[in-house]
Amino acid sequence: MSFANSKILSKKVRNFEEVQLSSDGTKGIAGSYSDEGIFYTNDSGANWLQSNITNGYFVVTLSSDGITGFSGSVKTAITDSNYYTNNSGETWIQCNITTDNLRNSALSADGTKGIASSSQGNGLFYTSNSCATWTQSNLTTDNFEGFVLSSDGTKGITGTLFDGGIYYTNNSGVTWTQSNMTTGFFTSFALSSDGTIGIASNSGSDKGIYYTNDSGVTWTLSNITSSSFKLSLSSDGTKGIAGSGLLDSNGIYYTNNSGETWTQSNITSDNFDVSLSSDGTKGIAGSFPSRVGIYYTSNSGETWTQSNITDKSFSTISLSSDGTKSIASSISDTVNGIYYTNNSGATWKKGNFENNNIQEKIEEQIKAILLKKGITDYSIQFCDGKRKLILRIKGSCNKCICISYENFTDNQILADNPKWLKCLNCKITCGIAGCSKKK
Repeated sequence: MSFANSKILSKKVRNFEEVQLSSDGTKGIAGSYSDEGIFYTNDSGANWLQSNITNGYFVVTLSSDGITGFSGSVKTAITDSNYYTNNSGETWIQCNITTDNLRNSALSADGTKGIASSSQGNGLFYTSNSCATWTQSNLTTDNFEGFVLSSDGTKGITGTLFDGGIYYTNNSGVTWTQSNMTTGFFTSFALSSDGTIGIASNSGSDKGIYYTNDSGVTWTLSNITSSSFKLSLSSDGTKGIAGSGLLDSNGIYYTNNSGETWTQSNITSDNFDVSLSSDGTKGIAGSFPSRVGIYYTSNSGETWTQSNITDKSFSTISLSSDGTKSIASSISDTVNGIYYTNNSGATWKKGNFENNNIQEKIEEQIKAILLKKGITDYSIQFCDGKRKLILRIKGSCNKCICISYENFTDNQILADNPKWLKCLNCKITCGIAGCSKKK
């Protein structure tokens, strides 16, 4: 189902700040970078529907099971902008934090536990009830980025945005402790499922990739002593890939010993966001900000092959656990939408948003009819897989009207066909009056 309330999407370029996929690759959410709110998919990215959040710019996080999600606004001037979902992104509810935009977050596999940072320098927050309520941790100042949590949500690591090093937690984010890294700009992390093995990228004065074998307490510099990277690890933490970040253009590296040593792959230039499958064999790399498209690997990052996407820039990628399904998008205008793959990255197709066009048109038509009747308090619920909707008139009228449009084509609806508009008006009028005559 899709909920909306008279917001009509424009035809401008559609960009996304963040996309997230469930572990099995069937469910996903996407936070807009073009003031269009949050979208969700139930078919691995092939089709996208608008959630009840229809405007705003959002960073999103999704639990492994694809049920629980959290979203924080990327516009620091916006308040009341932190939301959570318990139905795979279909509807979003405002959480208790309304004064801080929790724009960076991570969730446990089941979504019950989570950590998030303020974008306004107010430290770290944690949740233990699937994002409904958040509590301030012992860190009450600074901005943090690069959150990662163990699967059970007990262990986690993060880094300060302004040369403050790395912190770790062993109690689900309630309290945080400074590691041996007390300086450095650490903004990218990856963690094994059990939370013991981790890697981190420092873009500060001591650049390079660091690794830990004790859940973030102590960190050691690897053989990579320059550049900044986007990172991803296998579930057991033994295999990893690193894509060169925005500050450099050094291609992609891989490790087979938990980040201690890294080897250059066949990709030796450009910048990449990367994602690795749970077993560490399959991976996806999207170029950003360079425009050389998407690459894929089936040998743990040693060699990469160009996909059918060769000329676009992708800033956000999410991969299923088995590495077969993936979604990718960008804040760059070169993408304009979300791409998806079902064959481990070899070929990509553009996701479909056209269903929203029909729903948006119907919403516009219903809004016009209701405005003539002086009604502005209502909601519209579209039914998945059926050409039906439920119109709820609130206030003193308090009516629930079921409307079917299965006897009309998309073209008729989009063209304001008089027969369709007459039928729609009759159904609404009759429903408000409480009559039983069918139109």
